[in-house]
Amino acid sequence: MDQRIIAGIGNIYAQEALYHAKINPQRKIQEISKEKLALLHTKLQKILTLAIRKNGTTVSNYNHLDGKGDFQDFLAVYQKVFCPQKHSLKRIIVGGRGTYYCPRCQR
Repeated sequence: MDQRIIAGIGNIYAQEALYHAKINPQRKIQEISKEKLALLHTKLQKILTLAIRKNGTTVSNYNHLDGKGDFQDFLAVYQKVFCPQKHSLKRIIVGGRGTYYCPRCQR
């Protein structure tokens, strides 16, 4: 979530990418292997591509010129209670933002 490392990735997309790459959001970047970082990069690209195709994420009353986005229908962890594997999610604060993650899937 540190914008000094990579800027412009919103909270929703960062949480989703970390989940799909199986990375705990509390880990320091120095602790993450190059292989896991490469996987995170790949997952982030896929998530952003799908989100663009789906016109973004509408979680409350946000609209854009073409209407509402549909990416919220594909969210795995953001504002959820359970991950896709049916594990309970935790909500923590990372970088001053609420962050959802799965302690079992994301290590």
